[in-house]
Amino acid sequence: MTQAFFDEAGLFILFCLTCVAFIIVILTFIRWVDSVARLGRVGSTLLKVEHATTRAIKNRIDMPCLGAVPQGQVKEQGAHAIFTEQVGYIQLIDIAKLQRWAESNDCFINVAMLPGEFVTPERPIAYVNKDEQTKDVISAFTIGEARSFEADPRFGFIVLAEIASRALSPSVNDHGTAINTISIITRLMLMWRKQFEDSPKTQKEKKSETAKYDRISVPELNVADLYDDAYTSIARDGGANIEVAIRIQKSLTTLKTCFNNLNDDFKSEAIRMAEHSFERNKLLMNYDNDIERVKHFHQILKED
Repeated sequence: MTQAFFDEAGLFILFCLTCVAFIIVILTFIRWVDSVARLGRVGSTLLKVEHATTRAIKNRIDMPCLGAVPQGQVKEQGAHAIFTEQVGYIQLIDIAKLQRWAESNDCFINVAMLPGEFVTPERPIAYVNKDEQTKDVISAFTIGEARSFEADPRFGFIVLAEIASRALSPSVNDHGTAINTISIITRLMLMWRKQFEDSPKTQKEKKSETAKYDRISVPELNVADLYDDAYTSIARDGGANIEVAIRIQKSLTTLKTCFNNLNDDFKSEAIRMAEHSFERNKLLMNYDNDIERVKHFHQILKED
């Protein structure tokens, strides 16, 4: 019956198309099975979080203040605070929309909160220097129930620290995952070097450049918060674990050394976090030899 509609060449083409369709279906099924098999594995989860955090860090390095004026360069803060009745986390800020509103109203906006911060009705999200209708300003802030990786590099470090802390719980007792997480945190932290590796002349030229959104100011990322997000919970939950304690000291030594002569904040915060971690080790470790081993690596950090 089929031969009545197709000649030999047509039948061959039909056979080839059928084979291609079967191959596509089989490959799709294999990929789906592989995806289901990987679902829930710690290694796969760590990889996804690292990739999401990498994108967020690269975006923030390219635009340290989301393309707006750094708040440290603004002499005066607007006198009129803007509040929202929403309660949740800032996920995104539409800086371009704020710029358009500021231009149309001939005013300047000081953004008070970065993506990832928790908003409540009594906390101002921005300040303006004119008493204007601010509904459009509020609508530029996307507020949700949970934090988002996209514009919030700190969230990635928090998730990584939570994975490590869960691995260190007595019910799991997987210090290998915690050590792997610290390695990922170190790798991500070192990405910030790109922001400071330009020559002093190039950095000066960048600072003198006019911001893309020159009517908006945005706070710079707090380095102390970044370190706290990444290391505090791991140092707390792994304070009695010699392998984790040593890896934390090694990680912070690397950061201190790599940011030396590049950025004082990253360097000093690495030293501060190493001190705090070592103090926890002394309180939580019962074996004197373990404390001495951690102390050895801590001394390397201090002397380096």
